[in-house]
Amino acid sequence: MNCLVNTDFYQGWSVVIEKYPDKIVMANPGTIITGKKQMLKGGISQPRNKGLFKMFNLIGLGEHAGSGVPDIFHAWKAVGLENPIVEEKFGNPDRTILTLPLVSSVGYAIGTNTTTDITTNTTTGGDVEDKLQVIISFCDQPRSRAEIQERLGIKSDRYVREKLLSVLLEDGRLARTIPDKLKSVKQKYIATRTELERAQAIMDNNPVLQLSPGDLFRKGQTVEEYLKAFGEDERKKYLEYYEDEV
Repeated sequence: MNCLVNTDFYQGWSVVIEKYPDKIVMANPGTIITGKKQMLKGGISQPRNKGLFKMFNLIGLGEHAGSGVPDIFHAWKAVGLENPIVEEKFGNPDRTILTLPLVSSVGYAIGTNTTTDITTNTTTGGDVEDKLQVIISFCDQPRSRAEIQERLGIKSDRYVREKLLSVLLEDGRLARTIPDKLKSVKQKYIATRTELERAQAIMDNNPVLQLSPGDLFRKGQTVEEYLKAFGEDERKKYLEYYEDEV
């Protein structure tokens, strides 16, 4: 949709989308109206084809927030894929090219079993690794903490909570079934199976990440003001996650 509402149709070329095993490349006739730096930052919406944008908006697609490209970057980063690449090429026609890598920085390609590949890169110690993988496999359907603990044969619920579940929740390999009520007695956990599910789980499991610098800009709030409500660890996590935008 972003391609269509920002295409320069007067150039006589169409949007070109090419899919390769390791990437998706979208080439759009026309340059970036707001400039590349502002587009990556987000917060300003200036579609080239306003009528077309309004049509999409009327059927519930898109929002006038200028967050489309930053959201793509956040989603790719959240699931551990290499950063997208934005290029402007000037000529006949002028083009804006967005390359979406499908290979992660730790070596897995989209469509592979990311839970198996990533596990070996996030924690240390074979015994812990085995337990994490057991949890992921066991949680192919919603499971309670007690059920997980029983499956592992571990007596300490604190160990399961702090050394195992917290690891899987923080990096999005597990999602809570009731993300808005963390201490609910009905809380269960389920393994994420797609990159989008994992990205959403990371946001749900890390409340400090839920408002990007672009979101704060649109609300008239600074990053410093926002982070005052969080502890040092959360502030550090936020600054590392959004380091390209802060």
